[in-house]
Amino acid sequence: MPDESWHYTVGIVQHGPISLEKLRQLIRGKRVQSDTLVWQEGMANWMPAGTVPGLFLTGAAAPPFATQPLPQPVSSGQLDYYSDKGVPAHLQIAVIWPRFVAMLVDCLILGLPISAIDRMTMTVPPVFLPARRLGLPPMRFMMNIFGAPTLWLIVIWLYFALLESSPYQATLGKMALGIKVVDIEGGRISFGRATGRFFGKYLSGMIFYIGFLLAAFSRRRQALHDMLANTLVVWK
Repeated sequence: MPDESWHYTVGIVQHGPISLEKLRQLIRGKRVQSDTLVWQEGMANWMPAGTVPGLFLTGAAAPPFATQPLPQPVSSGQLDYYSDKGVPAHLQIAVIWPRFVAMLVDCLILGLPISAIDRMTMTVPPVFLPARRLGLPPMRFMMNIFGAPTLWLIVIWLYFALLESSPYQATLGKMALGIKVVDIEGGRISFGRATGRFFGKYLSGMIFYIGFLLAAFSRRRQALHDMLANTLVVWK
C-alpha cells in the first residue's frame, strides 16, 4: 500500500493528499474514525477507513460499510479556498485577471458617455436666469453648484451597486467575462452590501492599490473591499 496521496472527508469537505503515516496519526487522534470515508489513487470508490486493510493497526475494525461513490478529490489549491470558514465547495473562485479586464470594460462603458455628456454640457444654450447671468449652460451651472465629481460619483456608485445587487450579480464588464459577485455563502448580495463594497474600493486604491492586488494573493482571492464587505468574486 503506497505511503502517499491519501484523502479523507470531514462532513462535505475533502482533505489531502497526506501520507499513510499522517493518516494513521489522525486515526490515533480520533480525528479519522472507522466510518470516515477515505480514498487513494487506484481505489475505485471512497471507502470507510475501517474497511481498508492495514489502516487500523490495533483494535477491531468497525463493521464493513457499503462503498459510496464520490467525486474525485479536488486539487490542494481548491481545498484552500473551500475548506476555510465554510465556503461552499461548488463555488469556483475567479482569479485576478478576469476581474482586471472586467474593470477595464466597466471604465470604458462609463468613461465614454461621461466624457460625451461633459462635452455636451458646454454647448447647451443658457436658458435659466441664474445660468444666463453667469454665462453658463444649465447643465454646467448645475455641475458648478453640486460639483461634477460628486454627480459622476453618484452615477458610478449606482452603476456598480445596482447591477451587483441585481439578479445578474455583476456589472456589464463582469457579465462579459463570466464572473459575478456573491456573499460568502454564494448568494446574491444586497444593495447596501454592494454599496459598502463599492466605497471600499476607494480604501483599496488609497494604499497604493495594494487592496486590489490582494485578490492575487489572499486565500480566497479577495481584494480588500471584498474582505470588508464579506464578498467573493466567482465564475458563473
